[in-house]
Amino acid sequence: MARKLADLLKAEGAEVIFTREPEKDIYITLADRVNISNSINPDLFISIHNNASTSSAANGVETYYSLVRPNILNSKYADYGGNKYPVLRESSENNINYVYMLMGDKEVKVEKTKVKIVYKYAEYEGNKYECLMESRENDIDYVYILVDGKEVKVEKNKVKIVYSPNPWQALESKSIAEIIVNNLASLGFKYRGAKDSNLYVTRNTTSPSVLLELGFITNPDDRQKLIDPIYQESIAQKYYSPF
Repeated sequence: MARKLADLLKAEGAEVIFTREPEKDIYITLADRVNISNSINPDLFISIHNNASTSSAANGVETYYSLVRPNILNSKYADYGGNKYPVLRESSENNINYVYMLMGDKEVKVEKTKVKIVYKYAEYEGNKYECLMESRENDIDYVYILVDGKEVKVEKNKVKIVYSPNPWQALESKSIAEIIVNNLASLGFKYRGAKDSNLYVTRNTTSPSVLLELGFITNPDDRQKLIDPIYQESIAQKYYSPF
């Protein structure tokens, strides 16, 4: 399935990078999968699996995402005293958690319980982007956003600045996971939902990321769908449609 999906994406001009070639049965550690992805900073990380259970009755499709993303730091802010300050780092000392934030040109240390952590991003033309900085030139306010790895300057009145409890990458992950599981369920698989998780690869990647559980190989009906070449093409199309 990974190869079929990759072929569809490549046909539309996307670059696809595998953490391991689908035809090779080589184990890549979870940490290595995350490191490969984070070093590339892709538009989307996808992890594709088949499910299994000790009960042959278990069946259906489900997707996973993670709203908590500890490795996403660039857009992290501390809401403190009615203002928002960039978070530099966090630490734990004597069982007390601290946040180090940038106030003007000074680093300030505050107990984490006294701040609210939020993530800043920009909504522009229906999409979410990392907000790099803001400036004012000739009485016009601008926002610099990251689009396809490139810095883009946009008038501030054309974007919406959002502060969210979760980074935009996590919100995109949730949206994509929900679309995919609904699409796959339309092929006759039992709908098992899109679920927030603590899975290593969805939690620790820094891009939008989803993990797909494509049916149970231990269930006769699911397994028959998974080995049917025609069904495989339909499944790949359903994966592909959100992109």
